[in-house]
Parts: sequence; C-alpha cells; structure tokens
Amino acid sequence: MRELSFNKASRPESAAANPFTDPLLWLLIILAIALRLDFLIASNWVIDADEAIVGLMGKHILEGLSFPIFYYGQHYMGSFEAILASVSFALFGISSFALKLVPLTFSIALVPLIYAITATLSNRNAAR
Repeated sequence: MRELSFNKASRPESAAANPFTDPLLWLLIILAIALRLDFLIASNWVIDADEAIVGLMGKHILEGLSFPIFYYGQHYMGSFEAILASVSFALFGISSFALKLVPLTFSIALVPLIYAITATLSNRNAAR
C-alpha cells in the first residue's frame, strides 16, 4: 500500500518548482481570461441583485459610511469581496466594470492556484 508522504525529497519531481514556468499553465490562464471576458461582454457587464448588494457595500465602505462585517441582510457571509470592491472603486471609479473586476480576478487566480495545489500534492502531470 502506498504511503502518503509530503517529503519533497521522496517525490521524483519537485512540486516546489515555480508553476509559472509551465507554458501549458499560461495557455490555461489565457483561455480562462478569454472565456470569462467573453461571458462578461455577452452579458453587457450587467450586474445582478447579489452583485448590486456587494457594490452597495463597497460604495458604503469607500464613502466611510459603514464597514460591514457580514453581507447585508445575512449573518453568515462575510464582506471580503465588498472590501476589495471598494478598493476597485477607489482605483477605477464606481462602475459595473470595477465591480466585476473583483470576481474576474478571483476566477483567473483560481487557475494557477489549483495547478499549484495539485502539483504540490501530486505532480505536474496531474496538475496539467
């Protein structure tokens, strides 16, 4: 039976190597950006109700009116996205583009993150 080991020396290929040196990862990141932008352009950057609440929270944070701990009207979802939306609003102005930039960034960052986690727990071939 194979034993799980997190000892880097026991693996044939070190997963600690920089994952950004893999051209396939860059291709996947570019594909993820293209797909996400295609979706946003097709929807004409229109925001839905949940995004509007996050935008309103971000606007309140930017204006110094409140600093919510939880999503408005709920007692379990935090306000991290709204905090980052307020930073986006400060940099790019209050707009649907600035609001959608935060989840766009997270969705793109998810690709190399999953790649790195998979390469660390298994190997680069599994990550690919």
